Amino acid sequence: MDLSVGEARQDEGSIFVGIIHDLSERKRVEQVLRESAARLLALVDTAVDGVILIDAHGEVMMFNPACERLFKYTAEEIVGANVKVLMPGSYRAEHDRYIRNFLDTGERKIIGIGREVVGQRKDGSTFPMDLSVGEAKQDGESIFVGIIHDLTDRKRTEEQLVQAQKMEIVGQLSGGIAHDFNNLLTVIVGNAEFLGEQLKPRED
Repeated sequence: MDLSVGEARQDEGSIFVGIIHDLSERKRVEQVLRESAARLLALVDTAVDGVILIDAHGEVMMFNPACERLFKYTAEEIVGANVKVLMPGSYRAEHDRYIRNFLDTGERKIIGIGREVVGQRKDGSTFPMDLSVGEAKQDGESIFVGIIHDLTDRKRTEEQLVQAQKMEIVGQLSGGIAHDFNNLLTVIVGNAEFLGEQLKPRED
């Protein structure tokens, strides 16, 4: 409870007035909000995929541990920086244009749509990733959350599958050539044997 006390003077003396506010509901709401924030933070921190939060100007507000593993930056290095540092040069110019276009027109070219893009690690190396972007409001301004899924393993598997399919085709082709060549040899050998039987021994 909150107690406010004031003093008023009358002819006979001082009068004290107290106003009591019941704060139990406010305390309960604050507790619920704290617990909700803690659950959300635990969810984001333990997510397998990267979760990044940026403001309307592209400044990183949150960078979860999965993002740290993917991009090789610590959260302390990235929070407050522009998200473009995580993109190869070819994507950087497009990023600001997409965000500005969405804020100006509401046209969703990247917001709410998953797409395959390329991320850039701290050491400059790149990797394929699936990026899904959502929008929320904070204090009346747009903020954006990106969910990042690393596609490196999937791409490697796809490449191995393509290579295996190529080898299978080469094997089938080689087998077909060998079979056809064997057929030709059979004909040649058969004809040679036939001719050998037809030719009579000669003294010369």
